[in-house]
Amino acid sequence: MDRVPEPLSEANRSVTPDRLAEIRARLAAATPGPWAVHSDPTFTPLRAVAIDGPYGWDVVAERISPNDADLMANAPTDLAYLLAEVDGARERIAILRAEVRDLEGIIGIASPHGHADPSGTSYQAAE
Repeated sequence: MDRVPEPLSEANRSVTPDRLAEIRARLAAATPGPWAVHSDPTFTPLRAVAIDGPYGWDVVAERISPNDADLMANAPTDLAYLLAEVDGARERIAILRAEVRDLEGIIGIASPHGHADPSGTSYQAAE
């Protein structure tokens, strides 16, 4: 059985590159879509999740609640979107960190993030 990842906790709020790689690998290994929710309201209020495969629709889960079916059918697209957002946010953070380092060098101070301040003055953020 595959390992179930630990949920994020107060002690572990960071999303590591390894964790992102695991998510990307699972997403890449999943059956390509589209995934969809199928239902027959005359038969039951429960739903089925199916994938449009080479031979038509393959049911991957059935007799599940409408909310669970919606989550499952949208998970591949939602995960791809969120991974792209994480990538974009990390790129923006890297750019901002470089800009902060450049500004620290220009004004001759160090940030509270461990950079030494050769003048001996301490950096105070505006409140």
